Amino acid sequence: MISTHTVRRQLLCNVMQRYLRVSVHLIHLPDKGRFGWLYYQLLCAHPVHHIRLCPKPVGRFAAHFEAPLTAGVPCVLHPLLYKAQQRKKQDLLNREFRVDHPNHIWVSDITYFKIKGSWLYLCVIIDLFSRKVIAHRISRSASTRLVTTTFRAAYAERGMPKNLTFHSDRGGQYISDAFSKLLQQFGVKQSFSATARPHDNAVAEAFFATFKKEEAYRREYTSERHFRQSVDEYICFYNEVRPHATLKYKTPQAFEAAYTNDYIEKTCSNSGGG
Repeated sequence: MISTHTVRRQLLCNVMQRYLRVSVHLIHLPDKGRFGWLYYQLLCAHPVHHIRLCPKPVGRFAAHFEAPLTAGVPCVLHPLLYKAQQRKKQDLLNREFRVDHPNHIWVSDITYFKIKGSWLYLCVIIDLFSRKVIAHRISRSASTRLVTTTFRAAYAERGMPKNLTFHSDRGGQYISDAFSKLLQQFGVKQSFSATARPHDNAVAEAFFATFKKEEAYRREYTSERHFRQSVDEYICFYNEVRPHATLKYKTPQAFEAAYTNDYIEKTCSNSGGG
């Protein structure tokens, strides 16, 4: 059992860190991220702010505004609270990557590439049934917005499916409040790989390995536009041309088409029989 004292301390921690986040944000606006954590620490200790904190949280919040990797900056949790929170992030797949119909389980991941001195982040969502890449987005930052926009595109493209499970690793973008609330809004169950277990998300990992081997590492990208075009063309090839051994050497597109045809035939047969 977690003591009342521990819970109160946690609540106080959350309040203080929210105040710190606002203070650092207000300080950060005019200097555009030019100063380091020491500067922020000194300003936070100014009588106007009345905050004296160690460098770690100040630096973490400052870095959040300069290059956000998550939608929110988590408070440092008490170990018991942290373990309780982690238990909620269940792996609903348990490495069972075969499903019997589309839009039942989607998997997702993010990878990155350095193009002409700049980092670009690629997020994909794959339907586990057909291995089809149903949505992808490229961004200059690995923010939560990259994941939310990719999911919204997939959700609209696939006709807003019901009884959907979304699986990913425990990256900051996927565990963020913004993304979790988005999935809850659409009634989507969220599943997570175990920490440091990439094989729990093997299908998404395999797609990136294939893309890098067959496309990205064979190219000399001259610009961001060139890279984006390469990704678009490869995903089209992957979905519509490239046969997959897992799919009995059909393409993802053909595999889904065959399922749809079978479904229509069975439906018509049942209707005719009635």
